[in-house]
Amino acid sequence: MLPKFTGCHIFIGCQEAKKVWRTAGLWELIKDTVDAAASFADCFFSLLCRLSSAESMDVAVMLWCLWRRRNDKVWDSEIKPTNIAIQLAREALFQWQEVRKRSTEPVQNQQQQVAIWQPPDEEFVKCNADAAMFEEQNCFRIGMCIRNHRGMFVKAATICYEGKPLPREAEAIGLRDAISWLGRLGVSKVRIELDCKLVVDSIFDRNSNQAEYDSIISECRSLLKHYPNFKISFVRRQVNFVAHTLARASRLNARHQEFDLISSCIETIVRNEII
Repeated sequence: MLPKFTGCHIFIGCQEAKKVWRTAGLWELIKDTVDAAASFADCFFSLLCRLSSAESMDVAVMLWCLWRRRNDKVWDSEIKPTNIAIQLAREALFQWQEVRKRSTEPVQNQQQQVAIWQPPDEEFVKCNADAAMFEEQNCFRIGMCIRNHRGMFVKAATICYEGKPLPREAEAIGLRDAISWLGRLGVSKVRIELDCKLVVDSIFDRNSNQAEYDSIISECRSLLKHYPNFKISFVRRQVNFVAHTLARASRLNARHQEFDLISSCIETIVRNEII
């Protein structure tokens, strides 16, 4: 059995740590190794030797999750619910893996992925959407901006919500609101861009098990059935900067807003992105 020194206690020994491992579905995977190990280092390296690459990454990210929760409690007197902390940790791993994939692509492919906003085809408009979280105010905001094939501003909107959902849920709500808003405007051909790859992938992948998140994605899919010419795609954050800026700028607003004239907070960005 592992001795109860600091590392063991924080990462494995205390009941709160065990709760994280069990909630993550990993306790049965590591329990025998934990029981047999003479030290935390022995336990950790034994797991690395025994587990698959995917399992090792999941274990490593749970260790990071536990350390971050410990720091949040010590420095900020705050501790996130176990399931939320686990989901945020796994989302961080997913995003890191995506960045790693892009960094190993051939140079010619990377050059094709130009990180600037691109106008849609002439018969389409493009709508960029993003969510911004404001934990201190217990709220989040959605920003949406429509531009035409010349890059000219058409219309924008911001939507205000109370609460602190997971980032992926807030981004999914942003997509749902963008589809609904565009439908009400009577727009028929739209390219919708988000900077959350998790949400974009979820629209096309039905193999998920996050109940609240899945219900929002299901709403998005149901709405999209009515709009066959609404196309969803992922872009990098710098390409989605107009929508992100709108969402951030609406922090102090307590109501929804629509803009027929371009807002001063995005005017310079839009002008610089016109091709």
